[in-house]
Amino acid sequence: MTFKVFISSNLKDEKIIHEMKETFSNHDIETIILSEQISMGEPISEQINQLIDKSDCIIIIIGKNGDNTKTQSLLALEMGLAIGKKKVILPLVEKDVDIPILLQDKKYIIYDRDNPRLTFEKVSQALKDLKIEKDKRNLIGGIILLGLGLIILDALGSKEE
Repeated sequence: MTFKVFISSNLKDEKIIHEMKETFSNHDIETIILSEQISMGEPISEQINQLIDKSDCIIIIIGKNGDNTKTQSLLALEMGLAIGKKKVILPLVEKDVDIPILLQDKKYIIYDRDNPRLTFEKVSQALKDLKIEKDKRNLIGGIILLGLGLIILDALGSKEE
């Protein structure tokens, strides 16, 4: 099953986002990027809500480029939706940038624009670990359902005898 990651960032970070997307695709991680998914004429908040619903994890890029009111409002919306949906949030914080209060209790990865590949590999490893956890939960859930099904079949078989 594909692991899906929503990347929240400023449009000025598009180069970094696409490098990240390329790195993740080598690790069987699907990226969901708002600017690639948005439909004209539809409320952005509803579209973000749907994209976050489809995601297993949210990467929030906090960088020097995100220092304007519009970017901060969109980031706050995305963070609020992700927190409300109990999604895993993985902040990437650019070196020398303060982390927002809402994310201060989260483990984060510092990235350096001069060496993004190292950061992307760290993030890829963190996402692979999250994917393994998800796969284990799905496997355990499947085993439990199989066990329940066998118990029900056994109980139905016992009634017929």
